[in-house]
Amino acid sequence: MIRDVHEWMALLRREGELVEIEAEVDPNLELAEIHRRVIAANGPALLFKRPKGYEIPVVTNLLGTKRRVDLCFGPRPRQFVERAVRMVHELVPPTFGKLWDNRDFFMDAPRIGTRRVSAGPVTQTVTRGGGLNPTRAFAPPPRRISSAAVSMDSSPVAVGGRFAVKHCFCHLRSGKTRFMFNTLATFDRASLHALPHTAVRAHGGVGHIQFCRVVETGGLAGGVNFIDHAVLAPGVSIGRHRHGEGEEELYLVLAGEGVMWRDGEEFVVRAGDLIRNAPGGTHGLHNPGPAPLEIFVFELRVGGP
Repeated sequence: MIRDVHEWMALLRREGELVEIEAEVDPNLELAEIHRRVIAANGPALLFKRPKGYEIPVVTNLLGTKRRVDLCFGPRPRQFVERAVRMVHELVPPTFGKLWDNRDFFMDAPRIGTRRVSAGPVTQTVTRGGGLNPTRAFAPPPRRISSAAVSMDSSPVAVGGRFAVKHCFCHLRSGKTRFMFNTLATFDRASLHALPHTAVRAHGGVGHIQFCRVVETGGLAGGVNFIDHAVLAPGVSIGRHRHGEGEEELYLVLAGEGVMWRDGEEFVVRAGDLIRNAPGGTHGLHNPGPAPLEIFVFELRVGGP
């Protein structure tokens, strides 16, 4: 069982899953761009020992691959969730015998999750009074995108503004797998060429799409759940999936050509097409090739605030 970050990092060193960077790295854009490219390549965790202007090191990508997630948490949480999904079908209709046969599951359930403790490594070092310099002790705050757009070319980093990236878990409603994906922490203006994409398998489809959540709930004043940018390579698909009655989704095709499946109907979509996926509807998208298929996905709230 991993008890703290230091123990976790020691395990990653032994497993060859941690790269330690001795060179000074600027936390304003440079560090985030290195991190983004390593995540996109399913690379190792990164320990930046000398972030420019700060005395505390920065570690990123600790749980960026399935292997590292399994190393940290072990198979038990995944097995628990998989069994819970099976039981939804196996226990219907519920009987005393079925519940008794699965009593170990219900006894384990209260032990899953976090717990409150009175002490821990985070409380072992305390600085009081004038000895604390927050400017140098803590990582820099997220930077809001400026009015100048972010752009990128073949150079390591080419910037016309500032942006911050955050990393979240998202299940993409597959009900089976959780993915790590990138989303812009704040949004004002951005270039498609600089979005921090991550390879994910969408709704059980074939292959991996390149995915970025540009805006999520709260990022805009209107009733938008999210705005996604995605690129499907030839042969890749977004699996067929159903949305809830409170969700309406629009696909805007930016480039390429694909085959859309929507509520039993199959049709070709091309650059410039805007497709509505109605609340409660089922749809999927496939790129038969030969060129990449690039889309924007807008999900809107229906009947809510």
